[in-house]
Amino acid sequence: LFFSIQIYCDFSGYSDIAVGTAKMLGFDLMENFRTPYFAASLTEFWKRWHISLSTWFRDYVYIPLGGSRVKTLRKDFNLMITFILSGLWHGANAAFLLWGFVHGAALVAEKKVKIKAPLFLKRTFFFVLVSFFWLPFRARTFTHLKQLIYSFAHHSYSRTSFHAVLSENFPGIKLYLMVMIFTFFMILEYSLRDTNIHELLRRMKLPVRITFYYAFILAILFLGNFDIKPYFIYFQF
Repeated sequence: LFFSIQIYCDFSGYSDIAVGTAKMLGFDLMENFRTPYFAASLTEFWKRWHISLSTWFRDYVYIPLGGSRVKTLRKDFNLMITFILSGLWHGANAAFLLWGFVHGAALVAEKKVKIKAPLFLKRTFFFVLVSFFWLPFRARTFTHLKQLIYSFAHHSYSRTSFHAVLSENFPGIKLYLMVMIFTFFMILEYSLRDTNIHELLRRMKLPVRITFYYAFILAILFLGNFDIKPYFIYFQF
């Protein structure tokens, strides 16, 4: 679950840096992420996640294959091919091929089976489902991926092992701080689900907006990583 937040903040974060830098130079770039983890379906998730790539695959792969203007079986085929190619775009190995396949298969199934549940439960379900689907991105090899999947079925939660993993991946950060950051992040994301950061800031009174700006500047200064060259997960694709 923490990796789901990491990969989103990683990719959405440097996309926002690109958008902001372009804005200062007088160019308006498209929004690339729109609170994807509050999607109530996989279809909605892909309208909110990596919008530039999703739009490209829709316009240059899915629609030329016939899109949704064909018979049901061919439409399902078009969807599967689009997502399998999307998996291969991320990396020519079995793990990414599997990632594209499971997303395509899940989208095909979603169009045939409608989930009737409160909106909160649907959002929670699809957040957990997408998090599970991120395993190929977390795995280093296909063998590692199989080990991760195996661990879900054969290992129970261990407080000791969890703290060991936390300490290894986030040295010096306490669990309560991770929970606080996660909670703040989800609250902020939820408040942006039907708007964007610009509209949210415009609605704030000036003293609140100034406080917001300075709080984030201080957060960058005190929590920012200035010693180690940053590693962006998506730079490998």
